[in-house]
Amino acid sequence: MIATAAVFIVWFFKARRNIERLGASGGLPAGWAIGGWFIPCASLVLPVLVARDIWNGSSPRSRRISMAPLVVWWAAWVIGGIVQAVRTNIEPDDFTAVSDVGALIDDYTTARSLSVVAGIAWTVAAVFAIVVVRRVGTMQSERADEIRAEATASRLGAAE
Repeated sequence: MIATAAVFIVWFFKARRNIERLGASGGLPAGWAIGGWFIPCASLVLPVLVARDIWNGSSPRSRRISMAPLVVWWAAWVIGGIVQAVRTNIEPDDFTAVSDVGALIDDYTTARSLSVVAGIAWTVAAVFAIVVVRRVGTMQSERADEIRAEATASRLGAAE
């Protein structure tokens, strides 16, 4: 899982740098594509802001593409993290100091159920991360083709 996260963050950084080459300006600097993941609390917002910049900067000029996959990816990622954090706080730590076995079983059952919910959310996030990566790659290729076509047209126009 750590290797996958590392590869994704490297891709994220490169995709952010690519939009500068594609003529996009504004938004967060490319360094936040890496750093944004590691700042507590800010990591709930910074990566999705960079992702929005990547999506908008990658979109071909000829058409805008719905950000729905990006929104679903991020929402599922955050929901999974929040549910997992709640589960961690509910799950009993010390089984030896239990006076109410019924409450212990209820807490443990709730924690296991929340683990399942977090797992489902993260599975949805993983699927939509793949969709986002593929769409961004396609959009950046289309945008680069547009830039090449514009450059060719301007050279041909200047030659006449």
